[in-house]
Amino acid sequence: MMTMRRLFVASALLLWVTPALSQAQAPPPPPPLKIVSVSERVMFTENGVAQSFFKVVPERPLKLATSGAMTLVVFVRPLAGSRQLDVSITVDAGGAPKLMTSSISASLPVITLSDGSAAYAAKVISVPIDGAMASVSVEIPSGAAVVGFARMPHPGASAPVAAAPTPAPASTPAPVAPTPTPAAPLLPGGSTATALKLPGAPVLPGASAPANPALPVAMALPGGTLIRRRVERLSLGAKVAAVVPAGAVDPLYGDGTTNVYLGAELRATLPVMERKISLCAEAGTYQLKDIASVQNTSPFGSSLDADVTVTTKVIPIVGSVVYKVKLSEHRALYAGAGGGPVLTSRTEEIAFRNPTTTSETRMAGIGRAGAEQKVGPGRVVLEGSYIHVLSGKDPRDTTYLGGALVGLQYRFIF
Repeated sequence: MMTMRRLFVASALLLWVTPALSQAQAPPPPPPLKIVSVSERVMFTENGVAQSFFKVVPERPLKLATSGAMTLVVFVRPLAGSRQLDVSITVDAGGAPKLMTSSISASLPVITLSDGSAAYAAKVISVPIDGAMASVSVEIPSGAAVVGFARMPHPGASAPVAAAPTPAPASTPAPVAPTPTPAAPLLPGGSTATALKLPGAPVLPGASAPANPALPVAMALPGGTLIRRRVERLSLGAKVAAVVPAGAVDPLYGDGTTNVYLGAELRATLPVMERKISLCAEAGTYQLKDIASVQNTSPFGSSLDADVTVTTKVIPIVGSVVYKVKLSEHRALYAGAGGGPVLTSRTEEIAFRNPTTTSETRMAGIGRAGAEQKVGPGRVVLEGSYIHVLSGKDPRDTTYLGGALVGLQYRFIF
């Protein structure tokens, strides 16, 4: 009898202790929003509320992980100098990734960030997330912006159903689960972000976005392939141009090779200043000709008029720094300057005498400006430049070899 009573008491204690131990040992639920990429954080105050945003630049997307179905509200503020932005938001919830794109134009008012930079008014993008766990990536192909996040209940989500509690002895009250409260977005390391507010917009309880934000159309990508815009890092171009010589040479020599420039350019775009700065290395060749009449006098006193053809081959090898201003996603203007060595080869041809050739290396400077248009895998470039070639060491060679170059180039983007 005593043994049966002990078994009953032990069973009751086991039923009471087991739920408590399970609840104590259960891992904490994942945060609803968590930044998983390394991004620069900036702060500002609007309407008396401190807000945290993160910088997004080309090739450095902002990534975060979400837990639970929700409507993710993304606030995008273009930075000063980025008048037009194309934003891509990719959501991977386990199936085929979804891509959402939005074009943003800068608008007032302008706010000052904690790092001293300025940002325009926020554009609100609502992203529906259906999966229990999802990965979200925010990218921009050019320009710069700061991005903040908030979450709202998913419009199609139903209220969660509480699980039935484990039976407990009559003498022990059943534990009551606390009512969950909406969690604010989490910053790297697990700290809580301040809720975001838009001036004049209605805000739902526990949320920080307009009550009825417009939802951009999401596009499912077959096979899970992401659409990515190519960012220019390295390019190689072939160039052909007409040479307008500034020296005393024949400006229109009709042999098909004179006053024609052929060259190639290697361009590296630096990942600074919104990719507006490029370093260029260019090599090419062109040919100048001139015909002059000279009088040869023989030892016997007779004279003979003859023509001397002077052919000068010029091979400039120059480097330059280029600054580009984007007009749109496909068009841009640029200007630059530089210099480098120039290899010259001068050949004189005259009747009754063998040709004579002299070579030397000179220095030159170049200024350039152009416009480019994206076509296919590269860009078509219309460029005008002027190359100034210094005088050589031979006092007899006084021909100026510089001039203007106007031509076309096609650059392949890698």
